Formats: sequence, structure tokens, C-alpha cells
Amino acid sequence: MEELVTEGIIKAGLRIILIILRVIYFIGWELFVEYVGWAVGWCICRVITIGHYPKYKINSYEDAPLSTVLVVNGIGIFFVAGSIAILAEYLRLYG
Repeated sequence: MEELVTEGIIKAGLRIILIILRVIYFIGWELFVEYVGWAVGWCICRVITIGHYPKYKINSYEDAPLSTVLVVNGIGIFFVAGSIAILAEYLRLYG
């Protein structure tokens, strides 16, 4: 009987941990991809195309078509990741 109680407590604890990890993952995805990736990619695309792409405003992430979202977010995430890698290498060599 005691084993059933212990097993039930362990399963409940693991479910709570799984829910917490899913919430953290969701917040990380929302924050990094949808906000940082879009904002950085939007600024870079606007500078490179002299204000022509994307046609949507910086706060119009939800209205943009999937192809535009993928391109702009990809550029933004690539730029952020590349900047981190370059800075890390610089600090490794000269820091």
C-alpha cells in the first residue's frame, strides 16, 4: 500500500515539473523567437532594403504571412546568434 502512495506522489511531482518546464519553454519561445527575432530581423531587413521589406509594421507580427515571419525571424535569430558567437570568440582571444 505504501508503494502505491509513494508512486502516486512521484508521478504527481513529475507532472508538476513537466508543466513548469513547458511553461518555461513556451515563455522562452514567445520571448526569443516572436519578439527578439522579429524585432531584430525587422530592423535589419528595413535597413538593408531601405524601408521596403517587410511591408508590415514592427508590431504587426501576427498580421504578417508565414513566409515573411520565417524570413524576418530567421534573419533576426541568425544575427543575434552570430553576434553572440563573435563576441564570445573575441572575449576568448582578447579577454
